[in-house]
Amino acid sequence: MMMKLPVVVCLLAASGLASAFQSHDAGNRWTPPSSGDDRGAVVFLHGMGDTANGGWAALDHMLPSVCPRLSTDKIEYIFPQAPIKGITLNGGELVPAWFDLFDFPVDSTSRDDVIGQLNAVCMLEDTIRSIEQERGIPASRIVVGGFAQGGAVAMLASYFRKERKHQPFAGCICLSGWLPNSWNFSVNRYVAE
Repeated sequence: MMMKLPVVVCLLAASGLASAFQSHDAGNRWTPPSSGDDRGAVVFLHGMGDTANGGWAALDHMLPSVCPRLSTDKIEYIFPQAPIKGITLNGGELVPAWFDLFDFPVDSTSRDDVIGQLNAVCMLEDTIRSIEQERGIPASRIVVGGFAQGGAVAMLASYFRKERKHQPFAGCICLSGWLPNSWNFSVNRYVAE
């Protein structure tokens, strides 16, 4: 029997990182971090049908109230915006989405939109490169994460970094997401499910 539990990996508090998510299209909020080696970033991807300005954008205010080390003077929060895509599962409805969905329920056994997922990972990697080049924050001080589809993209990007032997992220947060393309990775079957 397959267990269908949401995968939640939260290294955020342990690494002391968070951020003031900015979006390509959604206002590019930015808070200048303090100088020094204690700067970090959190890149958080919203779920299908949501936007970068949705409820998750409040994380930059909520997290520091729970853990002061996550204040915006040391951490940038970046909230990229997903492109508008037709979702096959929803009869082609156009919504903000990182990739297409074909099956319900959506879990690790669902058919994968491999091209769409790889494109989403490339968008996330472009955001990471921009943070590294423009703000001088290395990937080792950047936490990636997301909700649902956004969490799936964050996990996929994290695994691809490991497979390509690139510098790993400081952490990965996946809330109510899954590991897409799990057949492509050497992971324990319980982790993939």
